[in-house]
Amino acid sequence: MSNAEIVFGVVTLGLTLAGGYIALRLKPLEDADRALSDRLVALHDDMKEEREKFERRLSDVERSYLTRAEMTAAIKEIRDDFNRGVERVEQVVYALGSKFDKLAERVGNVEGAS
Repeated sequence: MSNAEIVFGVVTLGLTLAGGYIALRLKPLEDADRALSDRLVALHDDMKEEREKFERRLSDVERSYLTRAEMTAAIKEIRDDFNRGVERVEQVVYALGSKFDKLAERVGNVEGAS
């Protein structure tokens, strides 16, 4: 073997040992990185599920709000109709009262004339 081959073999052996040492030192970091990555994926999945739940609840609230708005409008319409009905009844009562008063005056005039 020539000197160049021996130097090349020693350098290759040194680099192989150094690479193995570095790889063994980086293995715990790779495992920690993988565990962190798994945690981040799980956190992302949880956040996605929570966001979907929130969006479903928000759409339910929006639907119920629209339903409540429609219900409020219907109640207002019923109240207005009821108030108009009460006003009509009052008008009828006042008309009957005035007719009763006129009738009482006529009865009084007839009794007074007799």
